[in-house]
Amino acid sequence: MSRIVEERIARLEALTSAHVTQVDLRVDGIDREIVLRAQAQDSALALARSQLESRLEAMNMLREQVRDMGAKFVARDVYEAGHEALRSEIKNVAKIAEEYQLRTGLQTETMMSGRFAADMHRRDIALILTGAGVLLAIILGVVDMISKGL
Repeated sequence: MSRIVEERIARLEALTSAHVTQVDLRVDGIDREIVLRAQAQDSALALARSQLESRLEAMNMLREQVRDMGAKFVARDVYEAGHEALRSEIKNVAKIAEEYQLRTGLQTETMMSGRFAADMHRRDIALILTGAGVLLAIILGVVDMISKGL
């Protein structure tokens, strides 16, 4: 009987040893799989982080571009105020020029002297150039005011 018991014990030890070996192999396989999955997750996380940083950098560049563009634009109320002032000055210059033309036109017709007409013509040119200079100064002042953001 002891021989039968010894044989059974030997068979059980062999089965147990084989079973332990199988379990060890399975545990080793699971360990390797866990390590590989962790490495894959680390790689995916690093890639996602890199992509996120690239996107954030692109967004920051876009934000800077928008900020720069915004600094170059003139606020609507500032533009409208400057434009209205310019429009008013142009109307005033046009009105003065029209009144001057009416006055000098009548005087020129009544004067017979050629020299007087030539003098009037020179005076007309001087006044037109002066008006153009004033108008140009106004335009440049408004543009300067708009570019400074006043």
